[in-house]
Amino acid sequence: YELAALQSGTETEISRETRYLRADGEAIWTNRHVVLQRAPDGTPVHIIVQITDVTDLKNSREQMEKLAFYDTLTGLANRRLFTDRLEQAVRHAVRTGRPTALMYLDLDNFKRVNDSLGHEAGDELLHGVAGRLQLCVREEDTVGRFGGDEFTILLNQVRDSRAAGRVARKVLTALVEPIVIANHEFRVTTSIGVTLAPDDGIDPATLIKNADLAMYRAKERGRDNYQFFS
Repeated sequence: YELAALQSGTETEISRETRYLRADGEAIWTNRHVVLQRAPDGTPVHIIVQITDVTDLKNSREQMEKLAFYDTLTGLANRRLFTDRLEQAVRHAVRTGRPTALMYLDLDNFKRVNDSLGHEAGDELLHGVAGRLQLCVREEDTVGRFGGDEFTILLNQVRDSRAAGRVARKVLTALVEPIVIANHEFRVTTSIGVTLAPDDGIDPATLIKNADLAMYRAKERGRDNYQFFS
């Protein structure tokens, strides 16, 4: 493709990043820069190919992107990435008429873990919870961490509120099994607020606020349950 583009005159030089596997099985990234030199009459004279190993640069870029869009502790989408995906999902819901569900979760009595075993144990617990939440959703859904012990779940194109309720119950059940940290068993519960777009709002800020209100309603109802925004 590159050679044909150069010979046809549509391109004078082409740069392309390509992934290769070395003989030892390690993957490397290279930048291949191809230049076609022509004589004054336009006749092709030389093709110069320069290949540079850009693996370290590529890895650095990926690391910067990860820091910008993902939570460093859990690996989940951070507030910035989650909000962006929520905005896209809402637009799709408005266009197609198929609702999108947003869940706002807050772990119950999480402060006790930090107070009794320290923040390192608390971080382990948050990491364990994140893993369980990811098992409760589909590949096209998004689990995020908004900070502290607050998590969010974006369910794309759910059939109705009952479908969102089934996922909420699945989350509550997934957290029933204890998580072992420093030879201690912790049984985690969570309070969940659920809101649906476009019925409950068509912008991320409104939906997040409404889900947060519903979550506090779940707290008032005794924790370890879910409530829909009304």
